[in-house]
Parts: sequence; structure tokens; C-alpha cells
Amino acid sequence: EKLKILGVPMYKQKLHSTFRNPFYCGLLSHGMLEGRIVEGLHDKLISKEDFLKIHQLNINAKGVGVPHSKEREEVPLKVFIKCSACNQPFTGYLVKAKNLWYYKCRTKGCKCNKSTAKMHELFELELKKYELEPHLQAPLKAMIEGTIGNFQKQREENQEGILKRIKAIDEKTDSLQEKFYLNNEMSKEIFEKLLAKLTSEKQELLPQIKLPINSISNHDDSLNKLVAFSSKLSSIWDSGDYANKEKLQKLVFPEGIIYDKENDVFRTSKVNTVFRYISTLSGDTDKKEKGQIAFSSDLSFYVGRTGFEPATPWSQTRYSTELNYLPF
Repeated sequence: EKLKILGVPMYKQKLHSTFRNPFYCGLLSHGMLEGRIVEGLHDKLISKEDFLKIHQLNINAKGVGVPHSKEREEVPLKVFIKCSACNQPFTGYLVKAKNLWYYKCRTKGCKCNKSTAKMHELFELELKKYELEPHLQAPLKAMIEGTIGNFQKQREENQEGILKRIKAIDEKTDSLQEKFYLNNEMSKEIFEKLLAKLTSEKQELLPQIKLPINSISNHDDSLNKLVAFSSKLSSIWDSGDYANKEKLQKLVFPEGIIYDKENDVFRTSKVNTVFRYISTLSGDTDKKEKGQIAFSSDLSFYVGRTGFEPATPWSQTRYSTELNYLPF
């Protein structure tokens, strides 16, 4: 309150971190010091006695302790999950009396918290929605192969267009030089201005014709890995360490995930396109008597009339999808 009157707003979190920082009691700690703590020359904000007393209080504190480590194996979903009520990320904390970990919303008074066991179980159920079932492996591979094929075809057409534009620029350049040097039809100032414009247009186009175009066959191994990976998302997440869990989370849900406490469900703002297709295939297909699959979704892709058994070659399929990137 005193600092606020002086025009220096101080929040309890900032005050807490200040009293815990050895810099403010005159000590220096840095990676280049190889673990040593040295006495600094700067003025001290906190006496060493108060600093040690505060740390001793923190060590002896009972009940709830909020971990400050960035990575805790017990709470891989912290920050990744946001509260539906206030859109703030969750943090993790340990109830020492019970030795149980919980997630809670960072907003004071929101009272949105859940045990890690229940939250992880709910998250694994959410991942299962995007797992690939065995009978959908062929449709997914055909869908992605068709998308890659169309993308490569479009790339080839774009490069043909770029080459035509470069050829047209070269012709204009030759014509411009002829008008200036041979026919003397313009001033040097106008010539140089027009030539600089044509040169600039060509320089912008040249890097685009150097992009490699890979064959569809180069993706076979990656597609097989994707199928195997997509078939066991929840088990991979459950058995992974903190880093791998975090990678998988961001892969499937690039913008994180929202927890709705009222309905005890997750809501997603964005799902990786590949896994969104898997979810669509799982939810919008009807099994026919002969095991074939007929799509009833309104996605704009079409499959050759031979169906997936035998699998339709990618060259005979036509897809218009929104596949922006693949997780491999």
C-alpha cells in the first residue's frame, strides 16, 4: 500500500519473487560462475537475515506448495490447458498433506481445479477421439496421398506460371533496351527506372523456381509412421515423459485446449488437420454390409467409385482439402 501511494504498484507475486531472489540481498548467481554464489557490489534491498528467514519459512510451510519448476512430470498439462470461464492457463500444485497433485486456474477466485488423475483420464479420452481405427487406415492414407498429389500438381503448375512470367520479363527487358540503345525512344532516367522495376520483379520470382518437388513415393514411409502413431495417441501420451507429452499435446492441439468445468469436458479451438480428418472419418462414416465405407460428411473430398477395398490409387482420387501441414 505504501508503494502504491508512491506510484509503484506491487503485486503479491512480484513481492514473493523479489524476496526469493538472492540478487536483492546482494548476491550474484549466474551460469558462468559454475554454481558459485558471489558477493555483489550493488546495494542490498533485503538483509541476509531476512532473506534466510523468508526461505526458512518457505521450506517449513505446510499444506499447499506451488512448484516453480518449469517442468514437472506430474503436471504435463499445466499452461497447455485454459479455463473456459476466464481463459487463463492452469497451473499445478501439490497438496502435501494428501501428497496429491492438482491443476487449478490461475485466476484468483475462479475456483476451477481438478486432480491430475481425473484431468489426465479426461485428456486421454479426448485423445482417443482422434485415434485411427484399423478399418480407417486405408481411407486416411488415400486421403493424404490425394492431398499431397494435388499439392504437388499445383506446385508444378505454379512453377510453370513463374517461368512464363520470367520469360515475359526478359522479353520486356530486351524490348526496353532496344528502344533506348538502338531507337533512342526514351531518356536515360526513364530507361533506368523501368529497367530497375523489371529487374526487381525478376529477382522476386527467381527464388521460387528453386523449390524441390518430391515424388509421392517419398512419403510412403512417413505415412506408415503416421498411421502407426495415430492408432495409439492416448497410450503414447500416457507412457511418455514430460517433453514427449508436451510435443504430442502441441502436435494434436496447436493452440492448447480449454477445460469446461461446468460440463467436465474439453473444448478445442484448433486441431491438427490430419487428426481432424481422423475424427471426421471416425464419426461420419457408415459401415456397409460388405465392410466398405460410404462418407456422409460434407468435407469437399471425393473418392474413386471403386471404394477403399481394393484401395483407390491416389492418382484416381480427387481431394480438395485444407491440409496445411503433416506431423512428420
